[in-house]
Amino acid sequence: APYWQRYTDLITSDTPPPHDAAALTRYRWMIEEWRVSLFAQELRTPYPISAKRLDKQWARTLGGS
Repeated sequence: APYWQRYTDLITSDTPPPHDAAALTRYRWMIEEWRVSLFAQELRTPYPISAKRLDKQWARTLGGS
């Protein structure tokens, strides 16, 4: 829930902070893959996904390294 919340907070903000739109799209899809990995494990994900990877992608989205 916190990963989805920060995504929705950013996209619904009246004045969103500078961010990389492509990285934000990737972050959104990573959230979906994480949901699959948690709730439908038999479907598998195309790449490893974790909370740590989501945090790294979020940093990239906002211009971090």
